[in-house]
Amino acid sequence: MFEIRLFGWIRNEIGVAKLTMTERTVGDAFEEIANRYPNINKDELMQAIIFINSKSVTGKKRFHIRLHDGDELAILSPVSGG
Repeated sequence: MFEIRLFGWIRNEIGVAKLTMTERTVGDAFEEIANRYPNINKDELMQAIIFINSKSVTGKKRFHIRLHDGDELAILSPVSGG
């Protein structure tokens, strides 16, 4: 099992700070979140900033990274404003 930590509007929409999932890719985890919580807009979720084990991960290849037991995926909603 790995842990998903949620921040920003994503956390507010889901209503919890953490989720746990079994081994899968980041893309599969995002798909599961979108399916489990229909009030989450999948396109907006895909724009989230992510960290895996406290390291920032960017680019489209990030969705193919496999998460294993003990990993932590942090999902932060994008910030805008000025």
